Amino acid sequence: MVAAAVDRLGRNVVDCLNTGYKMRDEKKMLVTYGHDGAWNPDDPADENRFTMEAWGA
Repeated sequence: MVAAAVDRLGRNVVDCLNTGYKMRDEKKMLVTYGHDGAWNPDDPADENRFTMEAWGA
């Protein structure tokens, strides 16, 4: 899945996080502008950054 930003993946923080973890569970890539490469929710640094960016939703 490709999106302009993490906060565009859902209508609120929970929705964004659910989308991110669904992509992880289904072994699908998630790519957003401003992040080098695909997101890796299993990496603590990527998970924290993803969560912080989801706050904008």
